[in-house]
Amino acid sequence: MPGLPVVKPPVLKKGDTIGIIAPASPLADWSYLARGIKFLHRQGYRVRPGEYLEQLLRDGVTAPAPPGRAAPPAAVNLSPAGNAGDHPGPGPETGLNPGVNAAQHPGAMAAATLIGAAPLEGQPDHPPAMEAAAVMAAAHAPRCPAYLAGSDAGRLAELHCMFCDPEVRAIICLRGGYGSLRLLAGIDYHLIRSHPKILVGYSDITALHLAANKLAGLVTFHGPMIYPELGGEEVPAYTQENLWSAITAASPPGSIPPLAGLPPVTIVPGRAAGTLTGGNLSLITATLGTPLEIDTQGKILFLEEVDEAPYRIDRMLTQLRLAGKLEAAAGIVFGRCSGCEDAVAGSTPLEVIAGIIAPLSIPCFYGLPAGHLAPQATLPLGVNALLDATAGTLTLLEAAVAPA
Repeated sequence: MPGLPVVKPPVLKKGDTIGIIAPASPLADWSYLARGIKFLHRQGYRVRPGEYLEQLLRDGVTAPAPPGRAAPPAAVNLSPAGNAGDHPGPGPETGLNPGVNAAQHPGAMAAATLIGAAPLEGQPDHPPAMEAAAVMAAAHAPRCPAYLAGSDAGRLAELHCMFCDPEVRAIICLRGGYGSLRLLAGIDYHLIRSHPKILVGYSDITALHLAANKLAGLVTFHGPMIYPELGGEEVPAYTQENLWSAITAASPPGSIPPLAGLPPVTIVPGRAAGTLTGGNLSLITATLGTPLEIDTQGKILFLEEVDEAPYRIDRMLTQLRLAGKLEAAAGIVFGRCSGCEDAVAGSTPLEVIAGIIAPLSIPCFYGLPAGHLAPQATLPLGVNALLDATAGTLTLLEAAVAPA
């Protein structure tokens, strides 16, 4: 069954507004957010936290850090006109669940900290609201688990508000972790298709990529987030160049540059062309058997993983093979699987991957510098690409963004 026609988001220009959303887990170190917003500001962009997070702040969400978590900065002053007194909060009660102490509510604290940044000079204090009832319902949702940045309703409202906001041209996710998968059934895909925006993230954000690609036809971007990349002490030049070339120019990005000292490894030689799809192996596997499962037919499949033992990579790849997803692909490329070695057993992810992929005789190489890697490439998902497994290269054949 053919998918929706592809829709590309408009190109990002200097002076445009970049939104930040938290669809998955909260931060443990809030300094990343402050540095990330300052980084984007220095690049010439305005920055806007999510509407849901702004609503929580207006409801007066303040709290000390819980045990084991880094305390948020007293003020994230990113505007010449901003100061900590711009957003006072009355006390420890949270807007998420009246009567619940925020010190016992990491999701509320995540939201409170995210919106602690003053607006940049010339920005409105808050974007146009989508529907007041939806946002308020989200703000007063029941308590959420500590591993989520906020309630499902709140994170979903935040996502929808960003796509509705006419000033926001790009959306960068705060971090991965877990939680995006919980939003997929409630997303308004017609809204996303009608208001295409640049969406950037990876890891757990793979769930949003798969859903937006399949049900909205939107080209999305597997790339750096606020944590840990854009809010790091230093953002590698490689990461910056690859990100901006993908989202600020309406021209084909070309070949993904190799990283010095990390040569690619050919698993099956050959060349293949097709639409680029994929992301994190765990999330791709988690969608199998659902309406959102990945379509790999005739496509270039990109896979990456982090901190998974080799036997778990074996299990997930075997599941993809049993589901027919590997054989259907025209070509397969793996990013570096960071932290996936088993020193005791002496097995490596490359050995596991080669053992499963080589018998399929599908062009494949390992070592694309994308995924959980300090310097990382940005991959537009949904554009045509050429895989040369013999040379160990992936070339993006078309622009990922539309002219303004």
